[in-house]
Formats: sequence, structure tokens, C-alpha cells
Amino acid sequence: MDLEFHLEGAGMEVFTFNRCDRALAWLEANTPSTAILDLRLPDGSCIPIMNILNARGVAFTIYTADGLAYLDYPSARIVQKPCDPARLVRLAQHKGSACTPADLHLLR
Repeated sequence: MDLEFHLEGAGMEVFTFNRCDRALAWLEANTPSTAILDLRLPDGSCIPIMNILNARGVAFTIYTADGLAYLDYPSARIVQKPCDPARLVRLAQHKGSACTPADLHLLR
């Protein structure tokens, strides 16, 4: 994946999940410093994942083609697809949030 390549190239540790159930299982024992995720994965909505990240105070980016006007997550940034991967890397590295380049949890 092009985005994953860019994130790793920026020195981030990337954990990639293509199913909500796998991401939720990972979150049982782990908390990322930031996340980039789509609204939907093949097995359903990522809203339960967003709820966990929000409750833990993890800043995250929703990268999607959906308008998302109905979502209300104070720690979330919304980026419309398509987007230059470099922009998502900059968001993940943003020092004004809970993001750090040492650990990135990428949900796709």
C-alpha cells in the first residue's frame, strides 16, 4: 500500500488491519499514538474503533470518500479521498496532537 510505504519511510511503526474484528482484537492489549482509518472495512463500520480511540484520547484521521458530516469526534481529523500520502504523513507527525512518529496504527 502506498500510504503504508510513506508512513514507514517517515520512521513510523505501522500496524495494518483490513478487518474491524482484527483491529478490535489488537486494541484489547494496545493503544496507538495515532491512527489513520477509513469509515468502513470489509467486515463493517469502524465506528466502534473510533469510539475506543476517542475514549483513550488518541488523535486519529478518518481517510474516506464519505462526507462524514454526522460524525462528532473531537480528536478526529477528516481527510477526503483521494489525498496525497504526504499530507497524511504530516497529519500523523503533527506535534500539536497525541501523534508521535514512533508508533502509528494504520487501519485500512
